[in-house]
Amino acid sequence: GSIQSARQDATTLTRLEILRKSRSLVQNNPLAQKIVDVFVRYTVGDGINPIPMSEDENWNRAALRWFLGWNRYAHLESRMTFFDLQRIIASSAFVDGDILSNHVLSPSTGRPRLQLIEGHRIGHSKNWGQDDVWDGVQIDGNGRPIYFFRYDRFENFLTYLPAGEPVPMEADHVVLHHFPTRVGQVRGLSKFTPVLTLLQDLRDTLEIEMQALKNNASIDHIIQRKGGEILVDELEERIGNINPTPVTGDTVHTPPVDPKYFYRTMFGPEVKILDEDDEYKPWESKRPTPEFTAFLKSQGEMICHGIGMSPFSVFGHSDEGGVAHRTLLEQDDRFFRTHSAQLSRQFQRTWDFVINWAQEMGEIADEDGNALTRPRDWQNVDWHPPRRITADHRHDAKSAIELCRAGLLNAKKYYGDRNEDWRREFRQNAEETLFAQKLSDEIFARDGIRIDPKDIRDLGRQPQQPQQPQQAGGITNE
Repeated sequence: GSIQSARQDATTLTRLEILRKSRSLVQNNPLAQKIVDVFVRYTVGDGINPIPMSEDENWNRAALRWFLGWNRYAHLESRMTFFDLQRIIASSAFVDGDILSNHVLSPSTGRPRLQLIEGHRIGHSKNWGQDDVWDGVQIDGNGRPIYFFRYDRFENFLTYLPAGEPVPMEADHVVLHHFPTRVGQVRGLSKFTPVLTLLQDLRDTLEIEMQALKNNASIDHIIQRKGGEILVDELEERIGNINPTPVTGDTVHTPPVDPKYFYRTMFGPEVKILDEDDEYKPWESKRPTPEFTAFLKSQGEMICHGIGMSPFSVFGHSDEGGVAHRTLLEQDDRFFRTHSAQLSRQFQRTWDFVINWAQEMGEIADEDGNALTRPRDWQNVDWHPPRRITADHRHDAKSAIELCRAGLLNAKKYYGDRNEDWRREFRQNAEETLFAQKLSDEIFARDGIRIDPKDIRDLGRQPQQPQQPQQAGGITNE
């Protein structure tokens, strides 16, 4: 390739062809499907959760309560939740290169909704010759997107040619979910772009090997003759010996007696007899060969590294061990968390859209129904990704607790790595402590037995057996 701007790296047709091949591979290649599944699992998981972090704690709780209620009806065209849409967004941004979230108001209810628009629907048939329109995106003099163009109809499902005029959408009301790698990149490219050829070659190689395996499966046994190939005359003679037929006329010609025919006549047709020079060998297939298996492994590892993740995250096993194993996991964790952070910044615009609407409508209220005034820093939100990928959760949890006790790790970081809100956890712990104290007082008032509230909270502690008095010599009294 030549040196050029990011907008010229891929034309509309080039991007659509990459999109088509990427979708086809995901649908027909189990390795490609597994890579996408691993990416979505560790990048989004069951949802990247927003935690309001403004200076007003009461408003934070009310805003989060309203947002979780809106989450159940987030999608304009289905009943999927916002967290369900996150998985689709992450998958589409990985496979297609990008996907658009259009912030709209429902025509039936007037409430905020999200409309997802896939990458193949974003384009402009009059791109050519217009300097300010690039692959369905109109930019201003600074290169900043100001309009996106959406197509709702296509001529047929076999072509990329759109039908009708595109629908313009203001860039301030949409979010383009993609993972840009260059300045001025207005559209995204599939993560499979650098490994498309490898994945295609791998699929073709597997098809050839599968055909060879089928051919081997059709062979049950072989007969090896010392004399070489059986000639046609010899084969006809053998058939004539096995199936003697009288010749027409008064004189009956009897062919020479064949031992095979004699044995079959005496013992039945299932008796198999070889010629004196024949050797029977059971067929044993040696496919796939160790060399072919090693080739598949190297191809799979190269594909994973080309995307940016280690083979361990995809295949679940690795030849590395010890420190090297943990190093691979830490690199994968950074890969997934980097993409989670990119998606979180994009989801922040959705939070701003729906919370701003709810605030203007007076729907963010306390538990008594009183509308709350939003604080100055109402857009301050922490987005918590899924739990970090690790080889030993118990070891990491123990280390984290020790760091917390030493003051080297705060509660926000500790709970944030577990996709939890530290304030909510503190509040829950306080409520459990208060409940344990009330339960202890209740039991003491009823039965006169005092139980330590700590023993009530510690559900994992084994009840201590009362110690029996002992006599001298260690003999227990009955």
